[in-house]
Amino acid sequence: MLLTSRKKKALGRNYFNTLLWRPALKSAGVPDLRENGRHALRHFFAHTALHEGETITAVSEYLGHAESA
Repeated sequence: MLLTSRKKKALGRNYFNTLLWRPALKSAGVPDLRENGRHALRHFFAHTALHEGETITAVSEYLGHAESA
């Protein structure tokens, strides 16, 4: 897990979106549009991992999918 609270717990998506991601977009001057949303980070991660040679099964597990590809 990359993003955790001070108590080493996973950050909730609403907390992350509201208090971290959207303010970061605004500060960077990036429009708060769906294509710049949090879910886009998952796609970017998956694409990069696959490009770097990670298997589809491993990426699926990293993303928390119940059933691997």
